[in-house]
Amino acid sequence: MANILLTGGSGFVGSAIREAAARRGLEIDAPPRSMLDILRPETLAPAMKGIDTVVHAAGAAHVFRRTPATDEWTRRTNVDGTRNVVAAARAAGVRRVVLVSSVAVYGDPRDVYAGSKVAAEHLAAEEAGAMTLTMLRLATVYGEGDPGNVHRLVRAIDRRRFVWIGRGENRKSLIHRDDVGAAVVAALAVPEAGVFDVSGPAVTMAEVVTTIARALGRRVLQIPVGSGAARSAAHVLTLLTMRNRRAAALERTIAKWLADDVYDGSPFCARFGFTPAVALAEGIAREVAWVRSGATASRRSSESSGCTPPSRDRAR
Repeated sequence: MANILLTGGSGFVGSAIREAAARRGLEIDAPPRSMLDILRPETLAPAMKGIDTVVHAAGAAHVFRRTPATDEWTRRTNVDGTRNVVAAARAAGVRRVVLVSSVAVYGDPRDVYAGSKVAAEHLAAEEAGAMTLTMLRLATVYGEGDPGNVHRLVRAIDRRRFVWIGRGENRKSLIHRDDVGAAVVAALAVPEAGVFDVSGPAVTMAEVVTTIARALGRRVLQIPVGSGAARSAAHVLTLLTMRNRRAAALERTIAKWLADDVYDGSPFCARFGFTPAVALAEGIAREVAWVRSGATASRRSSESSGCTPPSRDRAR
């Protein structure tokens, strides 16, 4: 597993991959943004020289305040950036690309992020040629450094701004950042092409909320807002505001909260000899400690793509 190049090495997922590799004594080249910009192909060719495997983890995600500018940035970073990386790898004679993707590809293709990940996967497959292409679709990643929805939920519960919607019986697939890093390192040891979901065991939303509240030492008021009423109210608000962007976002958020998002990671575990090691209670406790430490402002959002995002929103 020599001569490995990692894009996005300073981001949430990329840093987890670097740390997991270091624990295994595996050397990975992860150039900083100033040297490797996935939107500038001329910076990619020099970095690919002598490389055997490329792990592409750079990308845009978790852009919560959406605008036409951030939508375009997301599309360019995820779609054009992926095409540039895979094309440069093929031109340099790289033998294998491991693409860090997302289970968002199973979502609504009209969503900018989901659509960008679908397009990125298709372009990677087209550009790969004879290279071995392994695509890893990550479930929701959480843990220290989390810029995403679990972090937002932790903050809402901590600030007592959380309101139950539904019964919390719907299930979600989560995976801790350390397990993501270990999964990618495990994949590097087995040069097999294919598409694999990478996830920990599914848990209910009630389990997630109660685990976070327990770690924070907070009580969550159990006066749930009915799911049907919440959906109806959000839909009416969207119509009354003539599909105002914020109202539409609220409607999507409620629908996402109430949905089952469960993905089977067992084929990946069986093929690559991987077992998730971080239980929900441990992972949440570690994320809560990180949030309480005041370190949440330390991550920026472009996952080392080299391009500057048009807003201060975060990305995976």
